[in-house]
Amino acid sequence: MSNTQFVFINNKDIPNNKQLQNVIDTLGYDLKLDSEFEIRNFEGFLPCVLNGYPDIGFEFYCENAETVIKDDPSFKDLMNAKDTCISLTWGGSFKDYAAVLIICCALAKSADAVISYEGEAPETLDNLLDAVDDAIHRAEKVEEENSKKQQVLANVKAGHESVEKILQEKLSALAGAEITHVNLFGNLMLRFSNEQHLIAKAYKLIIPGQTIDVASYAKIRSKQIDILTQYSEAEINVELEAELEQLNNQLDQAMEDDESNNEKIKSEIESWPEKVTVKQASLLENNVLKIVLSELDKTYFELHTFDSMLSDITLGFERLQFKITPDDVKLI
Repeated sequence: MSNTQFVFINNKDIPNNKQLQNVIDTLGYDLKLDSEFEIRNFEGFLPCVLNGYPDIGFEFYCENAETVIKDDPSFKDLMNAKDTCISLTWGGSFKDYAAVLIICCALAKSADAVISYEGEAPETLDNLLDAVDDAIHRAEKVEEENSKKQQVLANVKAGHESVEKILQEKLSALAGAEITHVNLFGNLMLRFSNEQHLIAKAYKLIIPGQTIDVASYAKIRSKQIDILTQYSEAEINVELEAELEQLNNQLDQAMEDDESNNEKIKSEIESWPEKVTVKQASLLENNVLKIVLSELDKTYFELHTFDSMLSDITLGFERLQFKITPDDVKLI
């Protein structure tokens, strides 16, 4: 997903490379621009170095503001009579985002430029400076988490640690975490207050006196896949054909049952207290994941994996991604 900061500025106020770099230095940021870069005649990917990190950059375009207004008339109210528009587009990297914001701050400070994210109301220089600090902080956190991830992967590869042990440790750390978001559209997604999450395609909610099962379709479909992968087309006899046909006839009803039970789970969740935390998270036999809830008596989720393609479980912990299948746990 791309994001764009628009900078509206008068052409006569556009600084040259040296002037822009001086403003950046004055603001106290360690952002180094390419020495050949000049705003008026540059178009395309602009590489730069932030806090000593290379391989940072974004798409940079400078054009007449009227051209932008033709594409989107709503920009006319933002441009404040400026005759030039600079667009800076980046992806999901906080480092790239920080670099974009620093240039926006420099242009706002030195040339009274108007800065707008995706056509939203213009940002003040103070707000932009705060956003730079936040982006740099987030970039540093990502760098730290990636470093930890690489160390974990190296330990696993060297045989110093097992994936299963690491997963059990991460699951134990979920105890006490608040469930901040539950999504039941197609999959079950749980997000936690410690920025961890899990996704499952086959699941059950067990409450006192009732089990609400949203795993029927995955269970039947996995049986079909088991037969089709175990036997070649020539080996499938009359009995197996009959079993496959019977399973196929059950799929529509299984899908309806899952949809109905999914709605029951939604209704049940709506009655929960405002704050629900994890009491215990553990991986059981057959790689069933159990999430016990603290504030609800004898209530827990069971996440099932019947087939590695259709009903795997994905968990994200501090940039570590675990994939649980019926007979394996992997780091991906």
